[in-house]
Amino acid sequence: MRNATVIKTTRNILVCIILFCALAPALLGQSSQTRPTPRDHYKTYNVERVPKPKKRMKTRFKEFAQTCSVKFIVAFLKWEPAPK
Repeated sequence: MRNATVIKTTRNILVCIILFCALAPALLGQSSQTRPTPRDHYKTYNVERVPKPKKRMKTRFKEFAQTCSVKFIVAFLKWEPAPK
């Protein structure tokens, strides 16, 4: 029983060493590839392709602001100071 465990362990270690030796050059070859940097974005950035804010969004914000201000004014007019 112990002999089989030793053989399996030795086999697994040898497989790991062989895989490491086979894959190490491939991994080193990939490290020379350049990755894009944030500055590369500015070279290809096109301002004309950026979508403009929608007019509907502006009107929604206006409506929201108007309703909030109306609610605030109504709440202020309904407010009464606490009795002393």
